Amino acid sequence: MPTTKHAEVESRLGRPLEFYLWQRYVRDGLTISALADELGIGAGTLWRWLRDFNIPTRQQTWTLGGRPK
Repeated sequence: MPTTKHAEVESRLGRPLEFYLWQRYVRDGLTISALADELGIGAGTLWRWLRDFNIPTRQQTWTLGGRPK
């Protein structure tokens, strides 16, 4: 379900948010954190948007130090 933030980001991008997210996350392989930074939103918001648009997410991989790669 679109939100005010969806509309704001779509307006900045000049194209549908769903298409942009699919391109940058699936096709281009950006990470959640890199794409969230690019859009000026939090990673949690981006996870929710990917889920809302039925865009498949990748599993996070973790290093021995306990941080995502």
